[in-house]
Amino acid sequence: MRAEWRGSKRKVFAIFGVMTRAKVLSLFPLATITAYWLGNQAVLFAVSVILPVILAIQAFIRPNESTENNRLGDALTDLPQPKILVDLLSHTLENKHKTGLNTACIVVDIDGFTKLNTSLGQARGNDVLKRISDRIVAAVREEDVVVRLENDCFAIALDPVYKVDLESTLSVVRHIQKSVHDPMNLAGSSIAISISSGYCLGSGSPENTGESLVQAAKNAMKEARRNGAGGIRGYSSDLSIRHKTRSILNDEVTEALKRGQIIPWFQPQISTLTGEVVGFEALARWLHPRRGILQAADFIPAIQSAGLFVQLGEMMLTQSLSAMQKWQDVGHPVDRVGINLSDQELCNPRLLEQINWELDRFGMSPDRLNFEVLETVLADPKDINISNNIRELAASGCNIDLDCFGTGHSSITSLRQFPIKRIKIDKSFVKNIHIERGQKNMMRAIMNLADQLDIQALADGAEDIEELKLLSEMGCEFVQGFCIARAMPADDALTWLTSYNEKLLRGKSVEKLAI
Repeated sequence: MRAEWRGSKRKVFAIFGVMTRAKVLSLFPLATITAYWLGNQAVLFAVSVILPVILAIQAFIRPNESTENNRLGDALTDLPQPKILVDLLSHTLENKHKTGLNTACIVVDIDGFTKLNTSLGQARGNDVLKRISDRIVAAVREEDVVVRLENDCFAIALDPVYKVDLESTLSVVRHIQKSVHDPMNLAGSSIAISISSGYCLGSGSPENTGESLVQAAKNAMKEARRNGAGGIRGYSSDLSIRHKTRSILNDEVTEALKRGQIIPWFQPQISTLTGEVVGFEALARWLHPRRGILQAADFIPAIQSAGLFVQLGEMMLTQSLSAMQKWQDVGHPVDRVGINLSDQELCNPRLLEQINWELDRFGMSPDRLNFEVLETVLADPKDINISNNIRELAASGCNIDLDCFGTGHSSITSLRQFPIKRIKIDKSFVKNIHIERGQKNMMRAIMNLADQLDIQALADGAEDIEELKLLSEMGCEFVQGFCIARAMPADDALTWLTSYNEKLLRGKSVEKLAI
């Protein structure tokens, strides 16, 4: 049936080529009159009879270039050109009020295909693409149209029917996902492939065009991909607003870094034993000229999209060391500043060299820096430089914190394999610890683990004085959270630090210091 469908499409394209030339033939009456006034009978005969016949024969023998491109389709997968899918969707949307038929578009993207292609090689990568395209085609109906939009991205236009609803579309998406997720045997090895999927019903398309429907489904797919591999998302107007906001931020973020609009703010970390400030965590903030203060979660996707993690990290390190030097010069030295390191930064083979250069520049020793690395990065380092850099940083005297501890899938393995100085217990384990028994038991278990492994523990996200008090009673040595102070600019951090140290000298308890 697929072969017959493609054959019928070729006939349609050939006819389309003739029709295109028919538009040219419509100008022949004018050409005939011109030949009559300017030429003789032979010229008139050639223009009015012979030339149209030649062009008509040529149209059947050799379709025009654009028609030929549409006919050939995708060279690797033998799928039709994307324009065919867009045109079919447009036709359905434009005529749905007459026909009563509607459609939906699904866009799927292979998770981690770039890294997979690099590890397998181009030839095997192409084989994977071909097999996945075959699986997608087999998973949908013969009347549905599948195309390859980009290298590892596919789109499916559902055949128009009278009722297209969320349930039926989701069923198709899940069937496609299941078909692709089945293990694939490649050169004697079994590999598992996952895809992120987005979809949009024709009735939900922002505009009544095929291009708009495909873009909406693509935006939904991108949202699914942001939330982890194998995700599914449907398009909504809220998603459209978020996508437009991200697109604007993507355009602005490079200039914002250059202009110094993105700077570190500092959140204090205290010792529950002495009440002293033992350090600050540097958190990126964007002082946006129109949207106000943006937290890191609002613009980190834009940083990632623009490939600016290295530049952001360099700025955070330089300004954090500058702030430490300033606090020290006025008599309020801070032992350490914590700085987050992304996997992109950890892949840099010159990372240690750059950090040492900055330390020398400000006259700081390596133990003044705590580098916070996400548990998920350590659980499965994709680049040998990641492991090497972590070990070299620790060997140089820098401190390594395992961030968001308890949320990854390989926490204990990371503690055994890497020189971790301290774990930062994720705020999800701290919230309501004074109310929920399960939370309290979980915290005790984590504290016991840290104690047995001789690793320090910092509880992140303490928002309530009762939480802080209980953490102190349980022996959690370090705490960070809103009940102590929120993140603030360097100058405000100095003011807060001065006031806090004065309270500490007056002998106030940890709980009262936090008020």
